[in-house]
Amino acid sequence: KYNNISFDFDISCLGFEPIIIAEERNVRKLFDNLIDNALKYSPSGGRISVKILNDSENVTVSISDQGVGLTSEQLLHVFEPFYRADNSVTREFRGVGLGLAVCKRIVELYKGSIWCERAVNAGTMFNVALPVNVNLIASQKELKIETVVQDSTESKV
Repeated sequence: KYNNISFDFDISCLGFEPIIIAEERNVRKLFDNLIDNALKYSPSGGRISVKILNDSENVTVSISDQGVGLTSEQLLHVFEPFYRADNSVTREFRGVGLGLAVCKRIVELYKGSIWCERAVNAGTMFNVALPVNVNLIASQKELKIETVVQDSTESKV
């Protein structure tokens, strides 16, 4: 129950155990924001679905609801700071429009990606993909940079 409203909550996990390297408070803030939005904008009795997939490179979490959804125009701006979709439901809830901007910043901190789309049965689906090992990705990028520097140095000689 959330604010005396009931929801069907469905959680499924596929693939490997979903382990990422990240600070707990950041991950908690990220998913608290996304799930809180799904609860706020869904009707009583609606279904909130959380799907987790670890394909050994990324852990992808999809959170969908059966709420009011977003227009194509709203989808373009939803992660901008201070942006709030204007509809009758959003006017019921206080906020300044920073929750999803914070989510985007947290995901970028861990070299992941976040996007939003319309859910299949109406509503909205937020997707977060976080690399299983951020340090491996960072070291691969450093290797590529070093290789490029070495190649350009060798060509000058």
